[in-house]
Amino acid sequence: MKMILHILLKDLRRQWREIALYVLVSADWAWLSTHPGSWEWMRQKNMLPAVLFGLWVFIVIRAVQGECLVGDREFWATRPYRWWQLMSAKVLLCVAVLNLPLTVAELCLLRYAEIPLTAALIPGFLFLQLMFFMVATFLTSAIAAVTETLVQWLLTIAGMILFAIVLSWFPWDKLPPTLNGEENSAGLLGMAIVFGALLFLVVWQYARRGVWPARAALAVAVLTVPGMILLAHVAMVRAMAYPVATSPEVQLTVQTSADGTRTYTRKGPPFGNPEISIPVAAVHIDPHMVMSVEGMRLHLAGDHGWRWDSGWVNKSFWLGEGTSETDLDFSMPAAVMGQLPRVHATATVDLAYVTYRLTREQRIDTSRAKFEIPGVAQCRWSGSNRFEMAVPGLRCEAPLRLPGIVKEEMLARESTCSQAERDNVTPNHYAVAVQFGTDGIPADFDMDPVRELQMAFGSWLPLVPVGKEFMPARFCRGTPIVVQTGHMEERRQSSFTLGAIGTEWDAGAPDEGEE
Repeated sequence: MKMILHILLKDLRRQWREIALYVLVSADWAWLSTHPGSWEWMRQKNMLPAVLFGLWVFIVIRAVQGECLVGDREFWATRPYRWWQLMSAKVLLCVAVLNLPLTVAELCLLRYAEIPLTAALIPGFLFLQLMFFMVATFLTSAIAAVTETLVQWLLTIAGMILFAIVLSWFPWDKLPPTLNGEENSAGLLGMAIVFGALLFLVVWQYARRGVWPARAALAVAVLTVPGMILLAHVAMVRAMAYPVATSPEVQLTVQTSADGTRTYTRKGPPFGNPEISIPVAAVHIDPHMVMSVEGMRLHLAGDHGWRWDSGWVNKSFWLGEGTSETDLDFSMPAAVMGQLPRVHATATVDLAYVTYRLTREQRIDTSRAKFEIPGVAQCRWSGSNRFEMAVPGLRCEAPLRLPGIVKEEMLARESTCSQAERDNVTPNHYAVAVQFGTDGIPADFDMDPVRELQMAFGSWLPLVPVGKEFMPARFCRGTPIVVQTGHMEERRQSSFTLGAIGTEWDAGAPDEGEE
């Protein structure tokens, strides 16, 4: 331990100038974040975060290369250093001078948001600093361990950027689209390989100082990235990410008009293929479940064996009690679109989705200047906010992360907005908002530990036409809301038989009186 402290104090004396500058920049960033409008030109250009992490990287490089691990001319090799003592001193230095000032700045932001620091938040803060250590410190030090100077480190980074540019020229767009679940599965495997290779690199360099095996490990880490991109397109990965559900949570059906007919919409964009839009409704929805769709695929079948398949496409929407209607939009070649009226097409749609389980409802009184949504956020009616406010004068903030899902609902009959805003809204109208947060980890990877809860409700339901738009549902002070939170249950894929899609209604046709 005495040797570790000796190395640590030596590095502090050697790097005190850049460390002091880093602490100053951390304090400036915290001050600017809590004083909107001050030095706005620096905030807009994100200068301080860039400077902060630039100093972070520079300090790590200088610390690692202070006792260079490459070559055989370093004087420190003749000193009574054990390799694990040297490595421990470098880790302690980075945590003390980099993570600690950032943690203090984040605690100041939490205090400014009037969110108390409780014991329940400590694991989240520790996890957040661990992520910064792994991403900023560990990755930087791994490259610094196989380079002798700052110039070599920069040249290595330039080579990686050049490699990324060459990779971008590959015809990746010819591969089928990947969904979030596939990217997450491939990404987790890729991170395990990358961090495993880099951990071997760092330990090997400190223990053996064998640069070529370490550089081979760095090459493995770099080549893992395109490998994981390709892996995400493998059908087996999709099957692993989205297992087939034997009994879907909901049922889908094509919406019908008042006279019972079914219609689909043909949209003709100025460029590219036209789109088919099929209006669907979800039935038999569990009131305590929300289904967030991440991708879909359309199968069409018609007379005389006619078939067409859209392939998987990325699509984001959600279905739940209160919002159970949506449009399924697919790009389709014009030649195929022209055959639909003649072949009497029927449709089957595959959905890849995530299910969320909601907790009990909480009725929230929003009339007070400050109110709390238990387990979610603290809200204040105020004219100032460092976030862009969804509701004028209201800010709702949560520490470290939001729940996996937050569902909010308000009723038109309880609205406290002016009567003029509710003239076309009956007491039976309602509005629903859903915001998705983070599941599975105690903190989001973000410098700012304060998360914003958006109170944006969209349109009244059922929809109230106002010209070519729909009347928005405004939220005013004193309007009670019902809030439910929840967590992610599982990813699934299901197939839904929609049946006949009906006749075409051309949305591109001009309205009466238009030219």
